[in-house]
Amino acid sequence: NGFKTVHIRIPRISERVTILNLKKQRFICKNCGKSSLTTTKLVKKHHQISENSLHAIDLSLTEDRTMVSIAAQYNVSTNTISRRIKLLGQGTQPAFNGLPTMLCIDEFRSTGKQMSFIAVDAQTHDIITILPRRKNADIKDFFLN
Repeated sequence: NGFKTVHIRIPRISERVTILNLKKQRFICKNCGKSSLTTTKLVKKHHQISENSLHAIDLSLTEDRTMVSIAAQYNVSTNTISRRIKLLGQGTQPAFNGLPTMLCIDEFRSTGKQMSFIAVDAQTHDIITILPRRKNADIKDFFLN
């Protein structure tokens, strides 16, 4: 039942922004009348950024670079970079089964000049939490709740 053109952002080619115009074939079910599009491994369903670009963004996040520079390199928004950071962070969160018997706490400079709070299990070195602020009220609120 025709085609639908989708525009997919792929990694730069010869340092030029590259957008792939992909024509996906549309099918209509004869029984229920619903339409569907063909799928590809290049991009997830209902997404416009290729999997290759997302993997390259993930690799760039391991370097000491700003979100703005990574977004400019891969032709995406800084919100996309922020969503990737949150998505990758969810996979690295340890299971929280209560507080350990020995706890290491410290504060560190996280973004810009802002100081953050970190708590680590002293025996296993697993991160218990990283709080965006180091204020006593925030720390008490975390441990009491």
